[in-house]
Amino acid sequence: MDPLIPPQMNAVLQIIILAILFASIGFKIKKKYWQHGALTLIATVLNLFSFLLVMLPSALGKEIIQTQPFHAVSIAILSHSIVGAVTVLLSLWLVATWHVRSETKDCFKRKNLMRVTIALWMLSLVLGFLVYAYLYTTLIP
Repeated sequence: MDPLIPPQMNAVLQIIILAILFASIGFKIKKKYWQHGALTLIATVLNLFSFLLVMLPSALGKEIIQTQPFHAVSIAILSHSIVGAVTVLLSLWLVATWHVRSETKDCFKRKNLMRVTIALWMLSLVLGFLVYAYLYTTLIP
């Protein structure tokens, strides 16, 4: 199964999503919680499309996962896929429970889950770039 978006374009999209997340954290630090939530919503939607249109089809199409499941590349792809899927689900749940409200008291109850989600998002991003570097560049032999 081939991805609908080339991996190179997805790598650029992931960098844009990372920039949006950092801007979102900046708004949170400035206590502009609505803007923080709005940017997080945008990052989540972009990441969901990236996951569904590129990453999932790409991972499912890698023959090495079926033929050599314990190869380092297979483990990296599977790890990235699992962490990424959990991150997508957590971020969707956090954004869905926010409901684009200006009231933030319920959001503060989810602060620890938000921290876990951003940590998983960063781990997924790092794993994704390692997989990308191995599969599509000569950086990792």
